[in-house]
Amino acid sequence: MPLSYLSNAQLSGLWTTTFMGLSTTQLSGLNANQVGALNAADVAVISQTQLDGLSTAQLSGFTASQIPNLPASAMFNVAQLSVLNANQLDSLTTTQLGGLDAAHMAAFSALQVSDLTTTQTAGLQTTQLQALSTTQIAGLSPGQIASFSTTELGALAPTQIGAFTPAQVNGLTAGQAGQLSATQMAALSGAQVAGLTSTAFAGLSVTQIGALDSTQVGSLHGAQIGALSTTQFGALDATQIGLLSLDAIAGLTEPDFAGLSATEVQALVATQIGGLSVTLLAGLNGTEFGQFTSTQVDQLTATQFGALSATNLESLATSRISGLDATHIHGFSTTLVSALSSADLAAYSDTQIDQFTATQIGALSTTAFNGLSATTIGSLGPAQLQGLSAFEIHSLTTAAAGALTAAQIGGLTPTEVQSLTGTVVSGLSATQVGGLTTGQIPALTTTAVSALTTTMIGGMSTAQLNAFTAQQVQYLP
Repeated sequence: MPLSYLSNAQLSGLWTTTFMGLSTTQLSGLNANQVGALNAADVAVISQTQLDGLSTAQLSGFTASQIPNLPASAMFNVAQLSVLNANQLDSLTTTQLGGLDAAHMAAFSALQVSDLTTTQTAGLQTTQLQALSTTQIAGLSPGQIASFSTTELGALAPTQIGAFTPAQVNGLTAGQAGQLSATQMAALSGAQVAGLTSTAFAGLSVTQIGALDSTQVGSLHGAQIGALSTTQFGALDATQIGLLSLDAIAGLTEPDFAGLSATEVQALVATQIGGLSVTLLAGLNGTEFGQFTSTQVDQLTATQFGALSATNLESLATSRISGLDATHIHGFSTTLVSALSSADLAAYSDTQIDQFTATQIGALSTTAFNGLSATTIGSLGPAQLQGLSAFEIHSLTTAAAGALTAAQIGGLTPTEVQSLTGTVVSGLSATQVGGLTTGQIPALTTTAVSALTTTMIGGMSTAQLNAFTAQQVQYLP
């Protein structure tokens, strides 16, 4: 019976017993449209021989509603599977897919593999996944990768894992990442490791983290490092830490840093030191900051120094403090400077103290300023001294005031001169008093004027004497 003459209605009405008796020759006469007209009951009894006899052109007629009805004893052959379209593929049940052997799995193109639903990929057997080529693996979507169970993912060969694109790696969950074997982890490139989300990266075990190679470590970014626990970060050794990028270093937290040994801290290279966040540095205690070498301290920027506390600086050995230059010192915050003690300042050379700005000098406590040596005070510039507050000037000891040169005294502002106490003035030398300008003298308080000695007054110029106000003259000795 020539089936090509039958209408779709006639074909769909064939009894199953009639359909089962049709030969492959008879079925070969059907066109694709007629194949699509076969009823579900007939499709459910098709034999493997009958199915194999259909051409790929006829196969295109199978609909998504027919394919799930194929019997367990019949499945498309390798050639037929290779031409199924997306709708036909999506209609395959997990049971049907699960019955495919390695040869059938290999028949799918990368595009066809990507057309499978996540439900279908999640149902694949480990042996089926192992049969996929690297090209097919690369065709999987991130969503399909995420659908794999840890058992399925663990069954993939290192070469298959190595075929993952960064986007696919980005689809891995924390649970999946944590189950990757040592050989699978070793197969990941730097770009692939960088593709792991911070959540997935945080799913790695300390063993996995400790085994990362130099390329993988160098590809890590700040979000990944920031997602690690202190225990996980502690799995990195000194060599690995020295390979972290600036972006990765920026992700370090204070607890992470606190967990590092001195060897690991000192493994940080210059560029990495410059990448440490001010938040991290501000949170370090003296012991932690004290692990930095002189070279590392030298690499800190002014902004980074501005985040340090006095405790941080106190933790530095004198040899390390001696290496601080103007850039570092200018970065000291006024809060830090105000906390420096006389003992702290004693570690700084006169050259370094000379680098303090007027604002920083003004931020020193009166005790700290008065504790400076005569040589140090004598080396301060006029601009620095003008940073002293009225209270600091008022609190000068006779020893500190006695260290000022005539030029320095002549550089004080009228407001500062007004704050000089009688005790301080009485301790000045005639040479120092001779440094007062005609603009400063009227600012002296009557108490300060009365503290002037005849020797001091005798050393003044006519212009200076004429600068005294009528009220001040009444208090001259």
